[in-house]
Amino acid sequence: MKSKKKNLTLESWTKLFEKYKITQEVNENNYFVISTEAIKEYREPRLMTKFDTSHLRPTIFKKNKLGILPIERTKYIISDFKLYEELPDIIEKNNFDIIKVNTEILESFETIDKENINSEANAINILSILKILPDFLETESNIYSTFNGRMTSPKFKFKIDKYKGDSLDINVNKVQIEIDAGFESLDSVIIVEAKRILSKDFIIRQLYYPFRHWQEKVRKPIRLIFMVYTNGLYRLFEYEFTDIFNYSSIKLLHYKIYSIEDTTITQDDIYDAYINTKEEFTDSIDIENKIPFIQADSMERIISIMEYIYDNKKTNENEISEIMSFTPRQANYYFNAGRYLELFKKKNNKNKMEIYLTPLARQIYKMKYKDKQLAIISQIFKHKIFRICYEKILENGRMISKYEIAKLLTKNNIVEKSSVRRAQTVVAWFKWIFKLTEI
Repeated sequence: MKSKKKNLTLESWTKLFEKYKITQEVNENNYFVISTEAIKEYREPRLMTKFDTSHLRPTIFKKNKLGILPIERTKYIISDFKLYEELPDIIEKNNFDIIKVNTEILESFETIDKENINSEANAINILSILKILPDFLETESNIYSTFNGRMTSPKFKFKIDKYKGDSLDINVNKVQIEIDAGFESLDSVIIVEAKRILSKDFIIRQLYYPFRHWQEKVRKPIRLIFMVYTNGLYRLFEYEFTDIFNYSSIKLLHYKIYSIEDTTITQDDIYDAYINTKEEFTDSIDIENKIPFIQADSMERIISIMEYIYDNKKTNENEISEIMSFTPRQANYYFNAGRYLELFKKKNNKNKMEIYLTPLARQIYKMKYKDKQLAIISQIFKHKIFRICYEKILENGRMISKYEIAKLLTKNNIVEKSSVRRAQTVVAWFKWIFKLTEI
């Protein structure tokens, strides 16, 4: 069932598009400026304009490749902007470094709980205490927290690329911006945008507007960091704008992953998880109330969803779709993957289907990094097909192909006909398992 929030946003924007002929205006004039007063006729503007990832945009925006930016305190501009920057799948692509951070100093703090980092603010506090930033930025200078929160931007102008191939000049004046964390050292000013959810992309505005705000106020170079904390790992990305006056000139400079826990997992650990886990599920299509076989490739995102539900007590498929930048179909795949691993469950709450964590998932969430990953691996090895595939990997000394797995899925009555798509997910999960030994 769709959440009330999304229905209202989509319904309201649909009415606004019809009333003001927004699509037609953009096609004829390159853009459309809408006031907060006009938006407020249907819904609160702050609820109608916050689309931190590309998927969060209402369908009518996505269908027409449109985006929205604040330009004044009471005005927004709509056009076919290229607003978002895709985040690289560092772990999935296996091109990453993991740096283990010494956390002994945290034992001296009574108000810091590294076992329960449940907000961006908590993650930033620990990031600062452990001096991760100096290492990431390769500076010997001390870095001090000096600003954060809401502030009002100055006047500034910039160019932004459009999907039609041209660009648009934008003038901004006194819009509200919010900065998660700001730091200063002897040689630079650092702006950090922090997230607790691993999404596929982010809106560049969250870095660009704060950058332009401070660029006009300070003489020191400004360094821009996008941070994601999930599954016990800090993912840090440094960006720059090669042209100060061009929103679309964003460039990824480098990235690193930091761990504040033991991440050492060996092949023996994986084998022990296999040996010590009993087969419980055949996944046969003949079983009543069978959970659909998995089609969710990213285990990192399954874990990220688990963390989100733990922090928020509950969620629904629509919310999963929003926070992870998924289509509704993908959200369903990831919910069912969580069910497959005995992590997620559905309950009817006042005629609304909501997703909760199982007691097992809540237990796994509280584990340290190494134990958490091995617990999830054990859940995987409860399924017959993964045990068969793992045995073949050990026997052959190589990764099993998705075509071999597709045949095994049919042979073991898991699917009615050959499914390379489902086999692909099995391969992805094994790649995740084995990459853990390289972290």
